[in-house]
Amino acid sequence: MLQSLFTSHFLEGLRGAASKVGERVVNLSQLMNHVSREVPSSARDQWGAKQTPFFRFETQDYAVALLRGGKGLPSGGEFLRGIASAREPDPEFGDYRELARHYLSPWSVFERVRLDRFKGRGWLRQRLDQFLNDNDRGLFLVEAEAGLGKTAFLAHLTRERGYVHHFVELARGSDGVEPGIRNMASQLIRAWGLPFDGIEAPLRPNFLQDLLKQAADRRDRDKPDEKIVLVVDALDEAGPSPAGQNVLGLPRVLPKGVYLVVSQRPVEVSLATEAPRQIERIDAQSEENRKDIWPGLTHHFSLGFLGFSWKIQEIHMIVRK
Repeated sequence: MLQSLFTSHFLEGLRGAASKVGERVVNLSQLMNHVSREVPSSARDQWGAKQTPFFRFETQDYAVALLRGGKGLPSGGEFLRGIASAREPDPEFGDYRELARHYLSPWSVFERVRLDRFKGRGWLRQRLDQFLNDNDRGLFLVEAEAGLGKTAFLAHLTRERGYVHHFVELARGSDGVEPGIRNMASQLIRAWGLPFDGIEAPLRPNFLQDLLKQAADRRDRDKPDEKIVLVVDALDEAGPSPAGQNVLGLPRVLPKGVYLVVSQRPVEVSLATEAPRQIERIDAQSEENRKDIWPGLTHHFSLGFLGFSWKIQEIHMIVRK
């Protein structure tokens, strides 16, 4: 059903587009300010027209709606799961809508790796979970040649667990460094309701490190049992690091309860951290990898392939090779 610009932005406001993290109601003043700001902008950008809502407000401010039934805007991992699964994540940012333009949605990555068909890698999940449980902070590195499922594994973690995420294929090379840092920063600021006046100077040393410390402090106050995990895929495809800095400005020092889960091909990448580190390598010939691809192959070939009928023993010989 078609809606007017006024109605569309009015409903956005009721759903929390003008609200901040921690607020549980939508006030009349928030709703009026949101509509007054967004309607003229949309009318100008979409139609080249002028539309200016008029309000008459002669009373004290009061609540006009419960935000998500009184639960308030999602924060932390709950928010991150929401934006990772949304084709249009802008409304999820609430009053932080300026941040939405810096967010690089991973939906195209999910489609490319056919995430809906993801199977296996249980052994890798177990080792990651063990690492997260055994250390109060740290770096978990997945290393493998191209085509062995690094991206699919990290995409699975992103969608299912609600981790801060950046997939370098969305912004490769030198020109992608600043957008990549802004992408991660936008998620941290919104997820933990941090002060925001614009993402200034993202390439300065320790920008993400300082931001992670603020996020960890807010997490300790609001959700002390939740881990903050940054997932970054394909570090080797990112642009060169400024002298003395990690790739993509990733932190050298991690606050307590903060982790990096990253992937790369087996090449040299500038990434030094003063925290526990674990490297897991995916080898195409390893028994673990063969076990991972076996369920997918048996399902695929049991349906018939190119008109041939395949026996389980024949498929097993292919995997062994």
